[in-house]
Amino acid sequence: MADDLQNALEEAFEKNPRSDELKEMITALERKRKWYLLDMPTAEEERKKGLRGAISEMDRQIHVLKEELAITQFVEYEVKSAVLKAQADENPYL
Repeated sequence: MADDLQNALEEAFEKNPRSDELKEMITALERKRKWYLLDMPTAEEERKKGLRGAISEMDRQIHVLKEELAITQFVEYEVKSAVLKAQADENPYL
């Protein structure tokens, strides 16, 4: 089963990131965003402008990645369900 499932997931996603990878990307961006926010109070005005822009861009990227994560998790679930159903159809006594 594990091989069938892995093959089906690889076929479904090809070169696209899986949910675990997306979660790591989101975590990394959120961590970086936190550091930028911590830098804001002591930064000079020019630096604050840059930080605000970077934070805004990170917010956008985090939002997009979370949407992609939801879709990816749905697809992973559907692929797993299809593989399990196919296996159950082949051997109804499992």
